[in-house]
Amino acid sequence: MTACRALHLGNRIGSEGGIASVLAVLAETTVPGWSLSFVATYDRRVSRRGMRLLGPALLAVLGRPTQVVHAHLSERGSFLREGLLAAVARLRRRRVVLTLHGAELAEFAAAHPRLVRTVLRQGHVVLALSEANAAQARALLPAGDVRVLPNPIVVPAAPPDLPSAPVVLFAGEQGRRKGLDVLVAAWPMVREQVPTAELLVAGVAADVAVPDLPGVRDVGMLSRAQVHDLVLQSRVCVLPSRFEVLPMFLLEAMSLGRAVVVTPVGGVPELVGDAGRTVPVGDAPALATAISELLRDTQLAERLGAAAHARVSRTNSTARVGRDLAEVYDRLCRPQAGDVA
Repeated sequence: MTACRALHLGNRIGSEGGIASVLAVLAETTVPGWSLSFVATYDRRVSRRGMRLLGPALLAVLGRPTQVVHAHLSERGSFLREGLLAAVARLRRRRVVLTLHGAELAEFAAAHPRLVRTVLRQGHVVLALSEANAAQARALLPAGDVRVLPNPIVVPAAPPDLPSAPVVLFAGEQGRRKGLDVLVAAWPMVREQVPTAELLVAGVAADVAVPDLPGVRDVGMLSRAQVHDLVLQSRVCVLPSRFEVLPMFLLEAMSLGRAVVVTPVGGVPELVGDAGRTVPVGDAPALATAISELLRDTQLAERLGAAAHARVSRTNSTARVGRDLAEVYDRLCRPQAGDVA
């Protein structure tokens, strides 16, 4: 039986950012009965590349034989690029799926309500990464079909052993949104408790500079494979964000059985549950205490890491997400009575 086809539109696989990481994992995911293809619409590493990629993406939407066009949205220019492509796909009578990845959707929608609602209406189905994200989407699209489908991650059968060294890893945009400034403020307190602790900071530079502090090393922007290797070298992974949806760094860390320290923002509480340490947003002393406890107590770090691995195995494995995505696509391509194109 010939597989149906779904065309995914979003950041270039291999570029930086969460959407690119999600698409890279989706490219490795089996979606039963479906063949997935990927066309890049944006790559911020090259000036104005996003506009140059729009033409080929448009041709793909117009020309490729496909049943579903699946666009991945963040905010700002993404709503213009992917929104235009989704509208063209509707005109071509394709079934359209939109996935919302933006951490600041509510704020962006408040500033641009007409644009956001117009784009969301192009989707026959709108996928949110968490219940918190879905609630925002339903408020913007009360009559729309909004469902929760989390990001997938490759989960090993058993979590790798923890390293002996007290290494902490932060991976993400080096800015206030990800809470790097709070982590920097907390780090001297961590070193007071664990003098040999080392902090690795990975990610693209933004609005917080990595300071020259004892035990802190800025490793810069890394590939997905390099971040994976650093997770294996770390005992604790930390992301004290102010805004999030469902960060791939936390999924990677949890899938590899690492204890995580997080803040209760976006879909993070749903992802982590009690399989990690949660601290208030902006609270450097609480962050330092949580990190120090996990560095000193290896057994606690192992227990939380094992719980994290088990949690994402149930909810975010590529097998689970692939099956759920197939159900979304199948439902769209076999419309029920009363469905409106």
